[in-house]
Amino acid sequence: MSAPVSPRPPFDGQYQQYRPGPEDRKRPRGRWIWAVSGVIVIGLMIVPGILLLSRPRAIQALPMRVTTRAFTISQSINRLSIQSYGGDVRVTGGGHGVKVTEQIGYDSQQGSAPPVIDSVSHGQLSVAVPSCAITACVDWVTVPSDVFVTVVSEGGNVVVSGVAGANLDSGGGSVAATAVHGPLAVASAGGQAALQDIDGPLQVESGGSSVIAENVTGSSATIVTDGGQLTASGLSVQSAFISTAGNGARVTFATAPASADITTDGGRATVRVPGGPYAVTADSEGGHEVVAIPANSAAKSTLDVTTGGSALVIEPATGSQASPQANPSFLPDQNAIPVAPPVPPAPAGP
Repeated sequence: MSAPVSPRPPFDGQYQQYRPGPEDRKRPRGRWIWAVSGVIVIGLMIVPGILLLSRPRAIQALPMRVTTRAFTISQSINRLSIQSYGGDVRVTGGGHGVKVTEQIGYDSQQGSAPPVIDSVSHGQLSVAVPSCAITACVDWVTVPSDVFVTVVSEGGNVVVSGVAGANLDSGGGSVAATAVHGPLAVASAGGQAALQDIDGPLQVESGGSSVIAENVTGSSATIVTDGGQLTASGLSVQSAFISTAGNGARVTFATAPASADITTDGGRATVRVPGGPYAVTADSEGGHEVVAIPANSAAKSTLDVTTGGSALVIEPATGSQASPQANPSFLPDQNAIPVAPPVPPAPAGP
């Protein structure tokens, strides 16, 4: 992510006081009217120009043509990197070989479809579609299940499943990840996230939007929503750090964590853990508190929950109290980014 541009420093000019001389008394008093009218005319000319420049480009109004094309990669890869510049991306693991399918909408007046940049180096396939910054694009990629995936979509939605690990940066788009058998890092910058069947360390920063996580198994889980709501169930991790910064958190552990730190800063927290005892620190700062699990300050498992004034509930995780199954209808699920369309056959030769 590029660094923010610092504001322009204030103008620091030298202002000198003008003292009128005798010749100024001879000037007609009506001159100021012409000066004021000149300023008004200049303003009337500048304002429409500013409005025109600041108006977003109506890309949709252009005569659009849609093309679909596919290509395969013969080389063996273990890493995939995609930069979509705003286009949606879907990566599916478990296939034989590597296949890339792209659907690109572009201005038909520019001629042929914009180019797609792809290269293979040291086992990594890199795919970039710069034209997605000004057109509509969708990328579908099928890879073997042992491939680690990196996606930077800059606002496009991302769906990833069945891969050996992933680093997903959607830049505001929604993220759906399932059956990831390795480390998963998600930065959605305001986009919602649904994560299911993650077998590896998990790190999520949603930038203010909601997160749903189910069946996470690994050494650790770090989930920071910055104000988004969190629903997590089936956590089997040794350590967990969860922060919602004002919104609620519903967290259910499938196995006892060695340490769990949950902070909501004003949101309601409901935490369910199996077994016990736990060394519990519960601080609602005046909110309603219920701690219904075995607690012992000398226990090896530690559980710290702070709500900052809202209700706090810690109770046993039982079958009847398990968190409901996630239903991420707001996310790019299996239907929101459809399967790759069939590629039209190549035209017959002369």
